[in-house]
Amino acid sequence: MLQEATLKRLEKGLLGAASGLIKIVSRMSGKAPDGSTVILWEIFSQQSNPKGNTYFVGYKPATGEWRCTCPDFAKRGHQTPCKHILLAQVEYQQKVEG
Repeated sequence: MLQEATLKRLEKGLLGAASGLIKIVSRMSGKAPDGSTVILWEIFSQQSNPKGNTYFVGYKPATGEWRCTCPDFAKRGHQTPCKHILLAQVEYQQKVEG
């Protein structure tokens, strides 16, 4: 079961996406320096700043590691994923299941 903090971030991310304040701009895959596959999402968010910020979410399928360039991830990423990672996870799951 998801932690309460994770559920709050997921709700905030989904509401931001539904209102158009958060958008997945692009999704691409490539190779990390160690040769492993990396999937990268570019996410534009106007939820916290009207001018908007661009964040990058990375996922290594081989290790299950998720990272984001946002301040929330830098502060709490080891405890709970940020809303950008959660949105990328939803999009990734839809692609895998679709």
